[in-house]
Order: sequence, then structure tokens, then C-alpha cells
Amino acid sequence: ITSEEVNYLIFRYLQESGYIHSAFAFGHESHVYRSSIDGSQIPPGALLSFLQRGLSYAEIEASLHEGTKGGTHSAADGNSINTLMDVHRALVSRPQTGLYPSTMPPVSASFIPQGSSNGHQFGVNSALPQGASGMNQAGNKSSENLPAELRANLKSGENGISSGSVINNAPYPTSAWLNGIANSNSMDHNMNIKQTSTSISQSEVLILRGHNAEVFCCSWNPVSSLLATGAADSTARIWAIPNVLPSGSPTAAAAALAASASPIVLKMEESTTTPAGRSNDCTSIEWNAQGIRLATGTYDGVARVWSEAGELVKTLDRHEGPVLALKWSPSGEALLTGSVDKKAILWYPSSGNDTMIYEHHTGPILDLDWRDDQCFATSSTDKSVAICNVGSTKPAMILTGHQDEVNSVRWNPSGSLLATCSDDFTARIWSPDSPKPRQYLSEHTKEVLAVRWSPLSDSSSLLATASHDSTVKLWNPETGVCVSTLTGHADPVYAIAFSPDGSLLASGSFDRRVLIWSVKDGCVVRDFYGQSGVFEIKWNSAGDRIAACFANSACVVLDPRRSP
Repeated sequence: ITSEEVNYLIFRYLQESGYIHSAFAFGHESHVYRSSIDGSQIPPGALLSFLQRGLSYAEIEASLHEGTKGGTHSAADGNSINTLMDVHRALVSRPQTGLYPSTMPPVSASFIPQGSSNGHQFGVNSALPQGASGMNQAGNKSSENLPAELRANLKSGENGISSGSVINNAPYPTSAWLNGIANSNSMDHNMNIKQTSTSISQSEVLILRGHNAEVFCCSWNPVSSLLATGAADSTARIWAIPNVLPSGSPTAAAAALAASASPIVLKMEESTTTPAGRSNDCTSIEWNAQGIRLATGTYDGVARVWSEAGELVKTLDRHEGPVLALKWSPSGEALLTGSVDKKAILWYPSSGNDTMIYEHHTGPILDLDWRDDQCFATSSTDKSVAICNVGSTKPAMILTGHQDEVNSVRWNPSGSLLATCSDDFTARIWSPDSPKPRQYLSEHTKEVLAVRWSPLSDSSSLLATASHDSTVKLWNPETGVCVSTLTGHADPVYAIAFSPDGSLLASGSFDRRVLIWSVKDGCVVRDFYGQSGVFEIKWNSAGDRIAACFANSACVVLDPRRSP
């Protein structure tokens, strides 16, 4: 196994564990984003599966050598044990003692780190049923403690590669195995999802291909059918989305293909602050309210403003670290950016280089949101949220109480309430005139990654939260009561978005699925299964299109409405 493959597995481990910011930094420092490895072919929990297998190899080898002290132990062919292949021959030839199974545990077995404060469980479709730890009282692995069916599988080598599996004479996984592991039955991570009446087929969607790295973000133009996407390949692209999606019709499919074949490519030229050999990822993207200006934020700390035709209008380069979030003011005149450099900067691109710099956080700024043209909020890894006013660099209020990084911050439609969520497993609802939260939402069991308000009036508004615990929850903001828990995903949910009329909620997860829920009854009305994890989801203003950003370099546009 190569160092590039090891780096990629570590990167994926950090992502799957919820350490998003650590994964972002490691991905760039190790050049993972420039790797040729197809991430869609690497199953969840791969690193820990490899570690489990390696530790088991070592344990078996140590056990055998311990048993041969004072004498020579021969394998089945009479040779002494010098290699792991000899270990395999010895295991196959000798009677089972109950200390170790004759084959290695299945690759898909889950692993829960002992003493893990977050209790993350890695891997999917665990081979070990709940309560079957596979450990005897002495702390040794024992097949005797496992259910009879599992012990039979272990002995027959089902659901996994046996301890004697050697590829290219190497005792550890090679790139050939790494790239093909997802085809193993034991790693079948929802690969054969049953198609239902709600399923959207591949032939019904428009797949936008052109980026050559993960697509992180997207934004619909509010007044036209243009869609902008940003990716880890140092580009953003503007796509003209046709009125009719493929939907199985050859005519519609041809029209869709022609319309999406030639996007406008916006190149994020590396600046003097971009480290050598590092791609200049597009981390954030948004159209202004008039749909005539597109803003992009990149890893080099530069925000760029583009015209609708893809011409570079303004370069905003006052940040000293990656831009992680940006948003236009409701009027579309001011642009707010937040960065790893702990600063929020207010820009007026159309009137020159007038800026205001806000330096009230002690950690990187992760998210921001406008209340109106005169007030906004920012959230940070420093566990705090700041409410600021235009015209004063001193925060109007600092909200504290979260015990970990604050991942997302959103004002409700009227600006009367502010929702926040954190790695401390909670979301909170605040009033802008009080430093204490009005509601404390604590039913998630892992990190809360996103919060979104429904666009309905305050009297009937709902708050949605997405979590690393694979669920989406809907809350009554007045009472703080969870009114619905949506449990269709198998992996962390990173993206949620309400439809413009508030009747539907779309969610995207690293289980590769986009689910569209009825807010009224909590049922899935449409679902789409992609080829990799989902980073972001956005509805267009008409509510008849959803764009989903995938880790396999594609953006998928689908129709959320039921087929006739």
C-alpha cells in the first residue's frame, strides 16, 4: 500500500468521523485532493477495517510464535513459520482452539474505539450483532462468544477475505485491492438499494460533469436557470440548465446534454498566498439577489466577484487564510466573507474597495448569515456566535453556551430568531436581544452539522437540523419540541434544504442518497441514489429543481416532483 493510499484513507477517516475541518487541512497538506484515487470506490470505514485486519494478523502471528517457544512449529507442509502465508497454512491445518477463528474478521465489521468520547461507530453493515463483542473474559478474541451463524461464516470465509489472502505476494492490501474493495460483497454499502415508486432513476436526472475533483458548493441564480458550482479543482462553473430534464425521453435527453455540455469555466488563479503544489479549492459560492453578480471564496483567502457571463469583476484579497463562508446582503450590494484567519470582512464590490474588518472571534469563522442589510451573525470554532451591525466593528452581542465548534448559524425569515448548531450535539434558538438561548435542542446523539428554517411565516415555521447521527429532526421553535425525526439515512447528513414553499425538505448524506421528505407527514416522497457522498443541496427559486453536489466530481440536477 502506498503513502498516497494511506493519506487518502486517513482523510476519509477524518471526514467520516465528523472532523471536517481537520480533514480539510489534512487533505490539502497531503495533496489528497490531487490524488488519482477514485473516492467513490472506497467504502466507509476502510482505514479501520485495514487496522483491524493488521492487528489481527499481528495477534495471530504473536500467538503462534508464543505457542512455539522451546520448539519449532511447522506449517502444513512441514516448513517453519517465517511469513504470514505460513501462519495461514498453520491455522488451516490445526484444530480450532477457540482463541482465533480460521479466517480474519469480515472487512465490514464495525469498530468502536474504546474510550471514545464521541462514541463514533465506523463501518457499515456490521458483521457483529449488537452485544456480540467477540472478546472472551481474558480480553482475547474468541469465536466461541459469537453467534453460531457468524462462527460458521468465519470458518467458511464468507463475508470477508481470509487471513491467507495475498495479493501480488504482499500480505497487506495493495492499490489493486484498494481500488476494487467496494466490489466486495462484504463492503456492499447500500450498493443495491431497492427501487421504489419514489425512486428517481439515473435516466431522469441531469448529471453535470466537467469538474475533476469534489464539488463542494452550488448556487442557483435567483432570476434565471443558471446554476453555479464550485469544486476542489480550482474552478467554478456556470451551467445553463434546460427547462426539461432527461426523464427517459431521447429528445429531452439530447437537449439536456447539449445545454450542459459547455459550461462557463471560472478559473481560480493561484495567488501569492497559495502554497506551492496546493489546489485553490472553491469553498463557497453565491449569486446576489439580482442574479448579476456571482461571488466565490477560495482556499487562498481570496473572494472573487464575477459577472453573469463569467467575467472577473473584482478580486477581494484582504483575508490571510482560506475563505470558508460568504454571503450577499439581502439587497445584493454588500458581500460578507468569513475565514480561517478569524476575521469577517464586509465588502462593497460595486462601489470600490470599501471594507470593514470584524475581528471579534478567536478561532476560524465557519458560517455567517444576514438578518437584514444592517445586521448579521457569525459562528466560529471558538464556540461562540457574534451578532454584528454594519457601521460598527464592535459586536452588538456575543452568544456563548455551546461547548464545541459552532458549525452553522441561520436567522429565521422575519429575523426575530437565530438558530445555531454545534459539535456539542445540540442546536439552540436565540433572541437577538438576549444572551441566553430561548430553546435548547438536545435530542441528537452526535454532532449537529446544519440548521435551516422553513420559509413559512413565524406562526407556522419549523427548524430543521442535520446531524452526524444520520438523522434529520424538525423542531417547533416556540416550544423547543422535536415534532419529527427523519431516519432514512445510514451515514452523516451534511446538507438539508427546504423547498421555497416549505412543503418539502431535501437531505443529502455520505450514504450517497438524496431524500426528499414531506414536511407534513415525514414520509419520503422522492429519493435518488448517487455514486458518492453529498456535500450540499440547493433548491431553485421555482421549487422544481434540486442541485446536489457529490464527492465524485459531479453535480446532479433532479426534479423533486412526483412522476405522473
